[in-house]
Amino acid sequence: PKKLYNRQSSNKQNKLKRFEYLQALVNEFQQTKDEANKEEIVCHLANFAYDPINYDWFRQLNIIELFVDMITESSPKLIEFGLAAISNCCLDKLNAKIIFENEGVEQLCKFYNENENANENNKLVILTIFYFLYFADQKKILVDLVLNLINNEINSTNIRISNMARICYEIFRDCSHNLSQLKSQPQSQLKSQPQSQLKSQP
Repeated sequence: PKKLYNRQSSNKQNKLKRFEYLQALVNEFQQTKDEANKEEIVCHLANFAYDPINYDWFRQLNIIELFVDMITESSPKLIEFGLAAISNCCLDKLNAKIIFENEGVEQLCKFYNENENANENNKLVILTIFYFLYFADQKKILVDLVLNLINNEINSTNIRISNMARICYEIFRDCSHNLSQLKSQPQSQLKSQPQSQLKSQP
């Protein structure tokens, strides 16, 4: 029917406009030297990371790589927006693959470990990313860099960080062959015995 055809045509046009808009944002980011402008662009791109409909375009335009690059930026806002964007899109297995291939996990661990005074939200987002990446690729997230970080943060004096680390610990330990002896222990005992227990898979 003509009405349906028009609707389909409109949807196609809207998708094309979305791709062109994302491409324009990437081009502008690459060309601008203004820090505030870069921050605004990455913020916009991070908002698009909520919707899986954009992921094919993200991969075509190397936007996920751009998000990973933000981890090493000097601007706190670029780091914050980059982390938020990674968190928004990393549950998708193809996106997660790009994050792993571009050493995103290593960069996240390095940032976390080298910035002890980083704001609480950034640390929580990084722990959340690790949690999400577990469901994308268990083998690649269960590495010493991540597991050591999780073990250390379980005993954090910051309750929110400690709780998030514990959530990661609980899900990670089920895939660690070296933690089978802990599975029968009551929850209350885990806080005093997680250190150096998680081990990466062979």
